[in-house]
Amino acid sequence: MYNQEQNIAPIEWFVIAKDANKALLVSKHIIDAQPYSGTVSLPTWLEETFRKSAFNDKESLGVTEVLLLSREQIDTYLKGQEFAKCEPTTFARSRGYSTNYASNYMWWTSESSSGGKHFVASQSGYLGRDVADDTKTNGVRPAIWVSFEYVRRKAWTFKK
Repeated sequence: MYNQEQNIAPIEWFVIAKDANKALLVSKHIIDAQPYSGTVSLPTWLEETFRKSAFNDKESLGVTEVLLLSREQIDTYLKGQEFAKCEPTTFARSRGYSTNYASNYMWWTSESSSGGKHFVASQSGYLGRDVADDTKTNGVRPAIWVSFEYVRRKAWTFKK
């Protein structure tokens, strides 16, 4: 559950990869606007603040990791796929997400340059564009690894 369209609602997820014990999911929407660094780094925000807000205690047990996708993951799982397309939620826009990108919305990746800036992705794939870490104009499209053991117990349903 996370603030989506000015109300708390379940996050919609796409399954983008599976291994023997877990599945990698990415949110359908850009759900927030956060700077990459600042008083709290974005990876820390994802693991602490976002995890506590988005998942109840039982759900959180099944989430083995909350992350931003890497270049390799984006190129492997999203490039050319329909679910690579996403839009920001009303909440993300209200938090400072820029709407200047027409329909090619951008979100943070886990990749950084040697200059300390971070790269973004869009529906066309990994952009490799240096972006100042303190900007909130790029969105957060979180990914999670979820344990299959937990999924079987909770009977989560996923879009593919």
